[in-house]
Amino acid sequence: MANDPGDVLDGLSALRRRVRGDRSGYWLPFLLFGLVVAGAVPWYLPSPCEGACTWSSAELPAFWHWLHPTGQASGLVGRLPSLGRDLYWMVALTIGFLVTVWWYRWRAGKVGVEISTRLYARVTLFVLAFPLLGVPVLTELFFNRLGWPVALAALVLGVVAVTLAAKRKLRTAVAVLALILVGHLVAIFPFGHLLVVAVGVLGLAWVERSALCTTFAVLFGVWALFVNGWATWVYSTVLWPVPLIDTGDLLSSSSILVLGGVAGLVTRRVRVTRSGANAG
Repeated sequence: MANDPGDVLDGLSALRRRVRGDRSGYWLPFLLFGLVVAGAVPWYLPSPCEGACTWSSAELPAFWHWLHPTGQASGLVGRLPSLGRDLYWMVALTIGFLVTVWWYRWRAGKVGVEISTRLYARVTLFVLAFPLLGVPVLTELFFNRLGWPVALAALVLGVVAVTLAAKRKLRTAVAVLALILVGHLVAIFPFGHLLVVAVGVLGLAWVERSALCTTFAVLFGVWALFVNGWATWVYSTVLWPVPLIDTGDLLSSSSILVLGGVAGLVTRRVRVTRSGANAG
């Protein structure tokens, strides 16, 4: 006797949910990047100087000027510009993204269900490399030497060329423009590297297709934009109580990632427990 089509569809739906649960592993990257963000706190503490903290761009290393060609992102009130801060983010984020790719490939070999990390790797490589190479080169070569009209024309032509070569043209154009914007904001916003983390976790939400992962990724992205906007344009008004005034921006951002990782881990454990009970 043939199987009931409804039963077959229910079985396929259950199999699809089980496979999605088996391949889910975003909890570890969320926890890892939560620690990365929290680890940046010491680099944002007020500088130990008496009275008003003053600084001269001539005292800063050449590599700092390369990373900040317009002289922006000079730090928050009471904090001197720091090359160490930039180096921390570059090293920590690079390690974090490499560990994430390794983690998903290791899990694919263990559970037998693979999530493609190719697109994720390309996007994260772009947002890591663009502030290091793209922004300085574009600023110096095009905007400073050739002028804004030529620079904008060259940028538009580049985006158009990439878009025409892609299969999904509208999505590609929006993604490229958004990534270029993020790359510039990293060099301008005081907590700009949170936007790089946001791109990473949003990329995880894209490959995971998980509602819970997407919720925390979007929440983190919105919060990263908020704290950067507040610190840039509304910092005259205190956002945090006095004990958290120097650490609240980063610790709150870190907490969102950690909560997302814990929620993902707990959800996975519950799913595995239920699957074992049903199998028994």
